Amino acid sequence: MRVDSELRRNALQQLQAASGPCVSIYIPCDEETSGVAQETRCDEAMATASGLLAESWGENLRRELTSLIESAFQEHAPTRRTRGLAIFATSGRESIVIELERHVPPLTVVATSFHLRPLLRIARGSAPKTRSSLAALSTGMRNGSGSDHVATIAARAVRGEVKCLVLEKDFHLWGRLDRISGQLSLHNTQRDGHDDDVLDDIAEVVIAAGGEVVTVAAGDMPTASPIAALFARTA
Repeated sequence: MRVDSELRRNALQQLQAASGPCVSIYIPCDEETSGVAQETRCDEAMATASGLLAESWGENLRRELTSLIESAFQEHAPTRRTRGLAIFATSGRESIVIELERHVPPLTVVATSFHLRPLLRIARGSAPKTRSSLAALSTGMRNGSGSDHVATIAARAVRGEVKCLVLEKDFHLWGRLDRISGQLSLHNTQRDGHDDDVLDDIAEVVIAAGGEVVTVAAGDMPTASPIAALFARTA
C-alpha cells in the first residue's frame, strides 16, 4: 500500500495500531544519488532488518517480513518530488510505503511498534506552529504546567493530560512503556527487537488523546532533556 505525502491522519493511526515485530525503514532519496547507490542503501537496510529479526523474532518471521520489504523496494518508483522513503512492515499485513517530500537520515528499526517520529516531524513541522508551541512550553515550565521529566510526562500522557509534547528529533530512549499505568522500564541501549523507543511510544499516546507533538533539533529544545511537555491542566 502506498500512502501519499500528505500523511493523512488515518494512515498514522493505522501505523500506531500495529504491534508485534514492526520494521520501520527510512531511506533518503535525491536526484544526485545514482541508481546503484540507492540500491545499496536499500540492501543495507534489508540486511540490518534481517539481522534484527533473526536475532529476536525467529526465522519464520524474518522470512515473511524481509519478503514484504523486498517487494516494497521492487515495486516502488520514487517521483521527482520524493526526498525520502518510509517503509513499514509487520506480520500478516501489506507493507506501507510513504513518499516523503523532506529529507530523512537513513534508519532501520525493529521493535514491537513502528518508529514514527520522523513522520510526525514531517507531518506537523511548520515553523510558525513550532515556534508557538515552544513559546507556550517555555511559559508552562515557568508556571508549573510543564515538565521535562520523562516519567512524569509518561504517566500524564496515558491519562490524556499532555497538551503539547516536544521531542529531540534524533534522540532515542529505549525500553518499554506500559500504556495503562504509564510506568517506564528504561535501558541504555536497544537490548533486542522487543525494546521500543519510548519517546515514540509517548508521542503516539499523546496523538491518540488529541494532543500535539513537535520534534526539533537538539539545539532548539527548551530544556536539557530530550523530552518536555505542556500539560492540559496542573497535577
